[in-house]
Amino acid sequence: MLRRQLFTMFTVLGLSAVTKAAEKKKCPVCEEDLYTKGSLIYCNNEECIPKVKMKVKRWIKTVGINGWDDILVNRLVEEKVIKDIADLYSLDKAVLKSKGKIREKTARKLIRKLQLKKEVSFEDFFYGLGMRDVTRNSIKIVFESGVDTAEKLMKASYNDLLKLNGVSVIEAKALYDGSENYVELIDELLNFHGIKIRSNTGMLDGKSFCFASIMNNKKETLEKLVTNNGGVLENSIKDGISYIVLSDGDMETKFKNKEALGTKRISEDEFLDLIGI
Repeated sequence: MLRRQLFTMFTVLGLSAVTKAAEKKKCPVCEEDLYTKGSLIYCNNEECIPKVKMKVKRWIKTVGINGWDDILVNRLVEEKVIKDIADLYSLDKAVLKSKGKIREKTARKLIRKLQLKKEVSFEDFFYGLGMRDVTRNSIKIVFESGVDTAEKLMKASYNDLLKLNGVSVIEAKALYDGSENYVELIDELLNFHGIKIRSNTGMLDGKSFCFASIMNNKKETLEKLVTNNGGVLENSIKDGISYIVLSDGDMETKFKNKEALGTKRISEDEFLDLIGI
């Protein structure tokens, strides 16, 4: 019995397919060459369907895009509507409805949820790309060292990364190789689709928020937007709070007395405008 196993994405194919693939050194899905690393065997083809599924799901989970379940992602990748992470941001409502086999209203909501996550942390961005052997911890160390933009990471040499305390030889090489191998995808995400890597200084620094109504978007999503942009979350209405975020219906009646104390009442759309969404 072959002791080595194919990478996780092939486990659904069954032992027979896995064994034959390993013996032929060909991927059982796309027939491209396999290569060995330790006790694992990987497919070289970046467009291999299971590999694309895995990377897209990793990005969605890491960045925190709500509503995009595995079934929908699988369907869109199998239909070849999505061939890499960037294709998520090229989807329009009609294609998503047709190829994803979902209702128009659902398609509209899902596209909106993508737009809500166009500003991400340095750590989430580079971990979410799925670079092999790149860990969250290594990305965090790089960021804290002052290499805190995509441009700086692209310019960093292997030796620059290796010098960082806490980054291993494997991680330094993975970051260096990954930043080179993923340069087209990174450029497309940042410069074509408008994904922004958040800087140390947030747009909401020094401002506090309380969501006091039922919102259109998930409360957890909105709250993360506050903290990701340097703002402070409050669980209750307190004197001195900067903003109370209300539904359109509640804007007519709720907490008007707080405006005299310097607190602003804003709608959900006005909150999103504050951070450019």
